[in-house]
Amino acid sequence: MSWAPRVAHARRPWWDALRRVPLFFCALLAATGALAGDWREADIRQSRTEARACAIDGDPGSLVRSDLVLAVLAGGQDLRLLEAGSLTPRARCQLPQALQGTPLRSPDGRYLYLATDAGWLLRIDLQQVAGPALQVRTGLQLTGLALSADGQWLLAGHAEPHDLVLLDAQLAPVRLYRTATLDGRRSSAVSGVWHAPARKSFLVGLRELPEIWELSYNPAAAPIYDGLVHDYRMAEAIASAGFLGVRRTPLEQAVQIVRGDATLRHLLVIPAARTDPALDVINMDIRRRTVSRRLPAWPLASGAAFDNGKRDWLALLTRDEGAVLLLDSQTWQLHPELLPPLRDVVAIRAHPAAPHLWLQHARGDRLTLLDTADLRRGTPLRAPGTPWVDLAFSAGGRQVVLATAGAQGDLSVRDSRTLQELQRVPLPQVQAVYGLDAPDAP
Repeated sequence: MSWAPRVAHARRPWWDALRRVPLFFCALLAATGALAGDWREADIRQSRTEARACAIDGDPGSLVRSDLVLAVLAGGQDLRLLEAGSLTPRARCQLPQALQGTPLRSPDGRYLYLATDAGWLLRIDLQQVAGPALQVRTGLQLTGLALSADGQWLLAGHAEPHDLVLLDAQLAPVRLYRTATLDGRRSSAVSGVWHAPARKSFLVGLRELPEIWELSYNPAAAPIYDGLVHDYRMAEAIASAGFLGVRRTPLEQAVQIVRGDATLRHLLVIPAARTDPALDVINMDIRRRTVSRRLPAWPLASGAAFDNGKRDWLALLTRDEGAVLLLDSQTWQLHPELLPPLRDVVAIRAHPAAPHLWLQHARGDRLTLLDTADLRRGTPLRAPGTPWVDLAFSAGGRQVVLATAGAQGDLSVRDSRTLQELQRVPLPQVQAVYGLDAPDAP
């Protein structure tokens, strides 16, 4: 069932004055709760503005056809855009609050979408990076943002208010969905939003409701039938449109989504009421649980999907020891015998074009590499006395960008196959890096 945008409430007189306050001051009020309450379509439209967010830092040319790296400095508001490979600085950007989640780049390479946890979305035009950035506030507390494969739709999920906001590429709201039960009696914060390109849809996790939602942006999506019907083929029920409609997967209880397989056909979830470590596997095609698997320890909502040429795998991390759990994505069986002993792992990274799993340890000056073909341990990378803080793949997975922490921090680029270092530049106080690949050549 789809929800039409809610009717806007009467505009409060003080808001008309407040909306003329500079954007950063509004953000400060929001962070302190001064703008607490509901946030509706009229509020979203009123918040829309343009302001300069970036300044040129090097070559002023267009970045649309360039592979880029985005580095986030301490505090999360100060960003650096660099050329991948050479790490040549291109632009500096400042956000109203700390970056929330992963930056998203449009399929044509032109636009960069950034979000903050207070609900602000920014669209930066990489063709004119120093020009005005489009800014809009979709809610009060953002928990997820996803971009469709065709670049036409963005979906923002919120913990406050309990809703989803669908926007077009110009950041104009198209539809608001209250994240509630079918009868509207109970609502829930959104725990996360994911893009499933193979399904041409968005998947939505709900924190308090025993449901998973799927919103298809495929114009040919099948109709949605909520509840039980005698025979769908005889059209013995009233259907709602499949395109941009809400397809619900009902569950026995609320769940935490850990992650999905490579296509997001299957989601791995932890039932809220479980007291022993376990995962349920939800098949999103048939919309029900197909497997329940006991685990030796509770998993974190992180990990990596990879293919070793024979089958698809999922590598998950355990909460307490930082051990690695390896699951076959066909049978969902655990295979501890295939892995060397690993502990204190805090992050796993993989890319289809890279031949290794990259494991970051709690002792931050060491990275472990596992060959995806046979999962044998390779030579670790070390940065004595200078912890690794993050890594990201760039240039279609051909390169990996590594960041080290502190006042003496830097960025380095290595070939993801040979591991040869290609470039290194100083960048103090870096705390995260993201690869933003250019569009495929026409």
